[in-house]
Amino acid sequence: MTHIELVSELGRYLTAIIIAVSIAVAVVGTVAFWKSAGGGQAITFSLMFKQANVLQMLTVILIIMGTCGLRLLELISSEATVSIFSGIAGYVLGGTGRASKMDETEKNSN
Repeated sequence: MTHIELVSELGRYLTAIIIAVSIAVAVVGTVAFWKSAGGGQAITFSLMFKQANVLQMLTVILIIMGTCGLRLLELISSEATVSIFSGIAGYVLGGTGRASKMDETEKNSN
């Protein structure tokens, strides 16, 4: 199996996973907004995505997948791969520190 076939195969699997997750989120979101008479479930559903930092985590996952694909095709060097992964680690760990400080501030204000 060549590098191009491997990346193509990984792309197909990733596409299938993204479609399945999107359908699941759409169904859960539809039920949450449709069933909510007072809006409580819809607000909870929205807060779940906000607090879980879904957009940030999806971005990190896509960058990791893209970097791995480019490295498998040998379009970027190993040093570039390490620097990208180091940047991602710094971003994730930096975000964790900010989130814990915000939680602590919210607890103190109540």
